[in-house]
Amino acid sequence: MKVGLFTIILIILLILINNCSQEQAVNNTSSKTTTTTILSQVGPGTVENTKPEKIDNVIEALNSITLNSDEFAIFYYRADNNYTGWNLWLWTSEIGGSAYEFTGIANSVSYYKAKKEVFFNSKVRTLNLIVRTNAWAKDPGIDQSFNIDTDNKFVVFSGKEIVYPVENEWPRILSAELFENGTANYCVRVKLSGKYGLDISQGNSGFSINNGLTVTDAIAYENRQNISNRYMNFTNDILLFYSGTPSKDVTYTLTHPTFSNSQCVIRFVSLPEKTPDLSDDIIKMLPNPIMEKHTNWIDLYWAAWKFMHEKIMNGDVQKGFETNYIDEGFNENIYQWDSCFMVAYAIYGRDIFPTMATLDNFYNHQSSDGYICRCYNQNTGVQTGSNDVNPPLFAWMEWRYYKLSGDTSRINRVILVLDKYFQWLKNNARSSYSNGLYYNTDFGSGMDNSPRESYISKGAWIDMSSQQALAALYLSKLANVVGNTTLETKYKDEYNTVKNIINSYLWNSQYNTYYDKKEDGTWHIRNTIASFWSMIAEIPDSAQANGMITNHLKNTLEFYRPHLFPTLAANDPLYDKSGHYWQGGVWAPTNFAVIKGLALYDNNFAFEASTNHIENMSKVYHDFNPLTYSYSMPSLTEPNIPRNGDGINQIWEAYSPEFYAPATRWDATLLVRQKFCGWSGVGPVALLIENIIGLDLEAPSNTITWRINFLEKHGIQNIKMGNNVISLVTKERNSYNDKLLIDFSATSSFRLKIYQQNSSNPVYDNTLNSGKDQTITINP
Repeated sequence: MKVGLFTIILIILLILINNCSQEQAVNNTSSKTTTTTILSQVGPGTVENTKPEKIDNVIEALNSITLNSDEFAIFYYRADNNYTGWNLWLWTSEIGGSAYEFTGIANSVSYYKAKKEVFFNSKVRTLNLIVRTNAWAKDPGIDQSFNIDTDNKFVVFSGKEIVYPVENEWPRILSAELFENGTANYCVRVKLSGKYGLDISQGNSGFSINNGLTVTDAIAYENRQNISNRYMNFTNDILLFYSGTPSKDVTYTLTHPTFSNSQCVIRFVSLPEKTPDLSDDIIKMLPNPIMEKHTNWIDLYWAAWKFMHEKIMNGDVQKGFETNYIDEGFNENIYQWDSCFMVAYAIYGRDIFPTMATLDNFYNHQSSDGYICRCYNQNTGVQTGSNDVNPPLFAWMEWRYYKLSGDTSRINRVILVLDKYFQWLKNNARSSYSNGLYYNTDFGSGMDNSPRESYISKGAWIDMSSQQALAALYLSKLANVVGNTTLETKYKDEYNTVKNIINSYLWNSQYNTYYDKKEDGTWHIRNTIASFWSMIAEIPDSAQANGMITNHLKNTLEFYRPHLFPTLAANDPLYDKSGHYWQGGVWAPTNFAVIKGLALYDNNFAFEASTNHIENMSKVYHDFNPLTYSYSMPSLTEPNIPRNGDGINQIWEAYSPEFYAPATRWDATLLVRQKFCGWSGVGPVALLIENIIGLDLEAPSNTITWRINFLEKHGIQNIKMGNNVISLVTKERNSYNDKLLIDFSATSSFRLKIYQQNSSNPVYDNTLNSGKDQTITINP
């Protein structure tokens, strides 16, 4: 007992001394000279033994193959020597991602060998890689990369995040990067093969740079927001501060006497050029929303169009692609459900963007049996898998286009394609375990890491079943438009059949929601956003929908979080406040589907959710900066930031449900993609026009229904309904009881119906004549 008590007292004293010394070092305001001792993790100059354990095996493998100076090699080592099914996914800033099979196995080490010219040129010096299977199991799970200027032979050890050069001498400087962009040109980021003890006072810690740059300080990267904290001095990730002005025309090398490669070339990292603003000519051809007191939403709206303008692609007709179309553009594939949600809002800019050609790319590739793959390679035209589908949303998107444009010319052509596709899904994606409902995979569902597939496998998936019902619902509507009574009747029956099975088999009355069921018929009780696809498919009755809304979507323990709606309930053990992709992230496609479904049952809540989503996106767009964000997030210098942008004034792939920040991606570490318009523009454009400003345009009936939700001056100019170009803008009022003044213009006459917020009866319903600069007065 005496020894234990003495030990405890000693530990307490050491902690107090350490805290005191650090506080004095950081906050010494005395005018007298004070000697301060700073405790550190290790003594300066301490070096971690960093030689990778199995590097000798890899060196023997290297020595057994021929590697020329114009070639490079990537080795992959597994202790179990089981390389069956593993391959490489490689990409650069200029070449989209593709799978590459390993060249062979040497000394029980798998390797890939290629000419440098395949991936590298004078501008591209970094190759990104993922070791993975075709089913996208990853080892170690994160994106990795290497710079060809540092070596031409590298190894990935199973489970290890560092990509090591295949060399004998250790320790080594793995990389040194200097950002030429103005937001980060004050430092060089250095990665070491192992930890090194930095000086505890300001100084270069032994690092030096040639050609006129002088290292003035070295700190642990994790201390970048608190450089006075010298205690954390044992690190393999370092920021070097320097004096002098760097030039891209000069080659700089980093040296340190401790490290074997004593001259490591410093790589300049260039961020992509800023997305150009839209030209005046393009702006004049797009709808111009007016929100006098919410100009931040308008900024976001125009940013979405600006980013989408970069996503207009040229297609290879010989490979089955349309001449021009829009695409996410983050790799060489087109994706079915990404494309659908781009189309969902691109229809408002159809005079600029090749909108419906985007869907035609998939129809062009339909197999004779009706199959449409979830993605196709743009370079080859080849499908990326068999029995690999995305949510069947084509019919819904075709209906949205028809409703806005009034164009019936597509329907007779595409309805036969969609009929065959529906039948293929019915024959190949129905579960034999679940009364004929449908199944998918995590990747096929679009929710890559949602905790579902490993539990329910080929059981009944509520989202896929609801999406197939949705397809039938809109196929029946499309068939009605063109007078195809046979297909209309067929799809009304299909819709009612799937709807009835979902209600009888997947409705859980105990929890007031729909759940997936496993192959054995038991429930998969897990609250994911998948359940709410049922609402846009009009499957629940009003009582069921109210139960789902009250008990789940408005439940602060589940989906009613600061940013509505996370894709996994907040009380789930896997829920991640930072997002972790589909384990908490807020995503544009699911928010759009949920809000559109809500509008059928609770329009006021749909309005609240829409404004919440746009406001959160707007705050991130205007305020988020990865260098200054206070919550623990990746920084500008992480690999995924430079290849997409600087992280400032961006629209992101997904968002945190708790913070004004983008989400983290599948590795729960790095940020999701930027410039994602892409589907993330569907909120700033479609939700803004339809659910926030409140406009419902129906070209076939030549009618605009306007639900007025604001007292401020608001509305839209230059929006097209069919071929009619219309402007509608209300003047500001003090209350909803005040008379309503609306300025309008139109190239043709149209019917206008107006509802005040929360009203069930229209306050105005009349035909307006064509003409410019007209005004109507309405007394509510």
